[in-house]
Amino acid sequence: MACIIKQYALEHKAWTKVLPYFTFQYNNSYHTSIGTSPVEIFFKRRLNNTLDLGLETYNYFTADKPPTHEEVKQALVKMNQIINKRKGNTVDVKYRVDQIVCVKLPKYRATFDTDSKFQPRYSGPKRILRFTGPVSVELFDENDNTLSRVHVSHLKPYQPQIVQN
Repeated sequence: MACIIKQYALEHKAWTKVLPYFTFQYNNSYHTSIGTSPVEIFFKRRLNNTLDLGLETYNYFTADKPPTHEEVKQALVKMNQIINKRKGNTVDVKYRVDQIVCVKLPKYRATFDTDSKFQPRYSGPKRILRFTGPVSVELFDENDNTLSRVHVSHLKPYQPQIVQN
């Protein structure tokens, strides 16, 4: 491993930028002295490199040649699909003027007398007065008669709670 880093450092000036990748690969590789990788000892599992997700059928130990450019390109496309699926299906909500919304509250640290998981996550309802930019809106709180500006990522459509007896 030291020879690989030394060779790379001689050929490239910005070797410090890729040093974390070398150390990740080194810690994630099999060590004969301990019979496993250091990462598996510490985390009790092997960490996946994002490219490993796409090249899951490629075996580095038994292959005669490295993957072709086309195989790596297909692996990157597959990797991006997996990452997007893990992020969840985010729905792009379109807001309009006079729509009633709720605003996400900032997370506070729990104190001894309160627990943060029981605190409300959204405040509202508030009404959208106007768009101040492509991703920011001005809201009017009818309870407090106050105006506020927030990013649309902090909004969610208001759904009144139905109380059943």
